[in-house]
Amino acid sequence: MTLTRRLAVLVAGMAIVLGACDPADEASPPRDKGSLDLGDTRLIGLVTEDGCADLLSWLQREADAHRDRWNGGVIAFAAGAAEGTADAVASAPAPKSNADAGTTAGAAESRSAAPVPSPQAGVDYSTTNVQEEGVDEPDIVKTDGRRLVALAGNHLRVVDVTGDEPKLRASLPLGDGGTELLLSGDRVLVIAPAGAAVYRGGAAASDVAIAPVPGGPGFYQQKTTVSVVDISDPSAPKVTSKLALDGGYVASRVTDGVARFVLRSTPPAIQREQEKPLAQTTIDDWLPRYTYTDVAEPAASAEGRAVECDAVRHTVEFAGIDLLTVVSVDPDDPRPGNGASVMGAGETVYASHDRLYVTSNDWNLDPAAARAGSPSTQVHAFDISDEITTKYVASGRVEGQLLNSFAMSEHEGVLRVATTTTDVTDGNTESRVVTLRVDGDKLVQAGMVGGLGKGERIYAVRFLGDQGYVVTFRQVDPLYVIDLSDPDKPALKGELKIPGYSAYLHPIAEHRLLGIGQAATDRGQRLGTQASVFDVSDPANPKQVAVRRLGSWGSEAEYDHHAFLWWGRTKLAVVPVEGNVAVRGAPVAPDVVVSCPPNADCIAPQPMPVYEPPPAEAIALKVDGDKIDEEGRVRHPTGSPIRRSLVVGDRLLTLSEVGLLSSPLDEVVKGTWLAF
Repeated sequence: MTLTRRLAVLVAGMAIVLGACDPADEASPPRDKGSLDLGDTRLIGLVTEDGCADLLSWLQREADAHRDRWNGGVIAFAAGAAEGTADAVASAPAPKSNADAGTTAGAAESRSAAPVPSPQAGVDYSTTNVQEEGVDEPDIVKTDGRRLVALAGNHLRVVDVTGDEPKLRASLPLGDGGTELLLSGDRVLVIAPAGAAVYRGGAAASDVAIAPVPGGPGFYQQKTTVSVVDISDPSAPKVTSKLALDGGYVASRVTDGVARFVLRSTPPAIQREQEKPLAQTTIDDWLPRYTYTDVAEPAASAEGRAVECDAVRHTVEFAGIDLLTVVSVDPDDPRPGNGASVMGAGETVYASHDRLYVTSNDWNLDPAAARAGSPSTQVHAFDISDEITTKYVASGRVEGQLLNSFAMSEHEGVLRVATTTTDVTDGNTESRVVTLRVDGDKLVQAGMVGGLGKGERIYAVRFLGDQGYVVTFRQVDPLYVIDLSDPDKPALKGELKIPGYSAYLHPIAEHRLLGIGQAATDRGQRLGTQASVFDVSDPANPKQVAVRRLGSWGSEAEYDHHAFLWWGRTKLAVVPVEGNVAVRGAPVAPDVVVSCPPNADCIAPQPMPVYEPPPAEAIALKVDGDKIDEEGRVRHPTGSPIRRSLVVGDRLLTLSEVGLLSSPLDEVVKGTWLAF
């Protein structure tokens, strides 16, 4: 990657925790195949204030008028924290702008003048399993085919993977911790969600607990730290700079080398009123801030606002004080660039090549305004085509809630969103797919297909080109095939009902999907992990052509797609599993007597599955045509759960918290162990 490839940071509002019950516990009425109610997507418009003074006035006024929204608490800020803030902002280096790009581009030209041959991603080594091709995602491990970097044991591990035996080159302790990382050339970006207890006078403690101290109370402030680590010398990695931003980390995406981080941010503190009345707050008490520390050149360090007042948007009607902010930062010049903000909470993040979408659950609507009283979801779109500036584009609202990022997909300028709606009056659920287009500053509904999985909820979604695949579940697993070739008239083409469900769908060939999920009885009782192959060549008649029970109670791949590996060159799938489960289950106790009244809907007790403790394994599967064959099971010496699998050359690398195992692709049961 060149120096013009940049890091961006999103600071999003505090999440609203969902409180809906699991619809799997509800009755399952038959699906009405004619139920394709087009419904309604209610529009939301966002506005800006005329400068910092007006924005501050609006924030103070609306927060004071809606104290009941946050349990009667008063937003307050540590005495002394606001004093001098304006001076700090004024004296800090100016935010990065497009005008500064020339210097960076020149440096990139100089650096790339002597290209060094390197392995090719997807050919010589596997990359992170991502939702959209060309849109990278952070993970706990990355490789460039020569070096592997991983987060394990609160250390950044740097491993040489050029030979059959991996060699540990360095272990860098992470004082700030780390949950995910990104790899950009010789630089590793370590993402560390953290918190600080800030006390009267502005002092901060790294401990997440807020302890009483002399001088007055304080508040807990969520932070996210991005550490830039130089691994040009793999034996001596070093932290070159750190960027700390107000807010809790949600997710990030990378397009053309530019990483977009999503964090949840609230004003610096929510305290009791005696700390500082709303009327005495300044604009810097409300907007998220950043602190940049240059390790090599302390004089280049800076602090300031993460976003400016004229880039903050909010709904006309008060919808909370949380803030979603988009900021661009170059790892080689980590001063924030031109950002954009939306007042609202951040929940789910999806990115195409040019747009980034962030959703937030909307529980504050007037129930009469929502169809059947179903809670809805706001969707905010940002333009990320520029490497420095991120621009707000539009917002919209759809009924229901999303499962995860796979519930969104953009294709030829149209956003497709799959949601499950819940009627708050009776708890009934059903799912739908909505198409949205940008119209001015609004996301406007183009079409909708509904009535999917009544009484059930979505367990998996995959959009591929003009087709969409939705899995719902309660007792059986309906796989719905949606034709999206005409976004104005999406249509249900076919469905397949089988016991169990797929929680993750992966394309493995043209018109073939591999599903990882759970086997289940006809009554919906889960029986353990299974892999299934679906033939969707005929959208009107999808078929399950292969299924294999894996004999485990669960897999991380069911809820984190980064844990799944597909190596198409050898048609190899690797699935981490934990715990053993008896395939046939335990017999019903002999003293159980089933007595059913005449004409009653009475079903004999089902055998309960027998769960056993781990070992944790990674199962290698050969998936070819209509067959799923097991190639072998990989176990680490310590029995530690295997978190990730990668391919480098002709080796399968499996990672756990305590080490790395390198195995031949053609004989995965053998391997060379590297302990961390």
